Amino acid sequence: MSSLEQARHAKRELRRRLAELADVVGIGVAREQGAADSYAVVVRLSRPVGEIPRSVRVFDTEAGDVDVTVHTEIVGPLRPE
Repeated sequence: MSSLEQARHAKRELRRRLAELADVVGIGVAREQGAADSYAVVVRLSRPVGEIPRSVRVFDTEAGDVDVTVHTEIVGPLRPE
């Protein structure tokens, strides 16, 4: 289980790691299904990519090292306006 702040920290770390991956459409934070107080990072992709980690380890001053779950969603390419 990870808190909202831990998931936000993991999102920033994952954004840094995936900055050069063109297939990333967006990165967000969402509640874990079935867990009211647990959050995960969601990576939205234009196509399936094998380089996305299943979790990101972040340090929390109260909890120590925490593994935040990462989910992926294939949303397709962005359309130009």
